[in-house]
Amino acid sequence: MSIAEKVGISKNDAKAIIKSEEKLEEAHEAAKNWTRKGISGVPYFYFNGQRGFSGAQDVQNFVRMI
Repeated sequence: MSIAEKVGISKNDAKAIIKSEEKLEEAHEAAKNWTRKGISGVPYFYFNGQRGFSGAQDVQNFVRMI
């Protein structure tokens, strides 16, 4: 909870979010959506709406994508 407070979220709000079935369902739906797009791990990078690459990358890979 101290991390939540460091970014401006009260302990009570953080606890409510963690216990929320609605927020859990939102997270599951978001995960399903990314899985359908072929994302199975993090970090994953999208560029201008196009699939990029995942994992640690050399700076040159980022330069090529932009």
